[in-house]
Amino acid sequence: MSIAITHLLRRLAVKALATLALIICLSQTSAKATDLYHEVYSGESVRLVVNEYGQNAVGYDYPNGLHGTTTGAPDGTADLIYTSNAGYVGQEVIVTTAYGGANYDIPVASDTHHITVKPRITFSASSWPNGKKGAVYSQSVTASYSASSTAVTYSLADGSLPTGLSLDGSTGTISGTPTATGSWTFTYRAVNGDGYSSSQSMTLKIGP
Repeated sequence: MSIAITHLLRRLAVKALATLALIICLSQTSAKATDLYHEVYSGESVRLVVNEYGQNAVGYDYPNGLHGTTTGAPDGTADLIYTSNAGYVGQEVIVTTAYGGANYDIPVASDTHHITVKPRITFSASSWPNGKKGAVYSQSVTASYSASSTAVTYSLADGSLPTGLSLDGSTGTISGTPTATGSWTFTYRAVNGDGYSSSQSMTLKIGP
């Protein structure tokens, strides 16, 4: 009788341990995964903060390939430094997975890092040269793109130009003969053939 009870207790203990292991595994794999979003300029770098979910092993996956490189963070954490290839614009996806278990082979949670790589846009000036009432005016402010299409058009997103002046959207040139004095502030916008745009607030003053 005592032998049978002992065997029964052993079987129950084994089942309890198996159940406990299953609960632990389920609790690990149910850890919340996150979609993380980053932006970086073409040819430049961004740091991806990696959640280890309390584990000691992290795996990295590139489901769509990679148009750049990744290196470990210099401080020794699990974070990644992503550097885009110069000239590339578009979307990158990096999946980081934290692993647990005695052999670090149990996936605990995976995060998906979505990286938008865009061109750096630089304007040739932040303000317009002053003009004079009744004097012919012709000045340009252009935008340069570090990547993507070089076909650029210009517009006023807000505000207006001095009376008598107009903007050539294809060249970024404001020209004409101003008929009034004063100061005009407007939002100057550039957009290229691939739809990447940038705006800046600018002022044009017309003196007597």
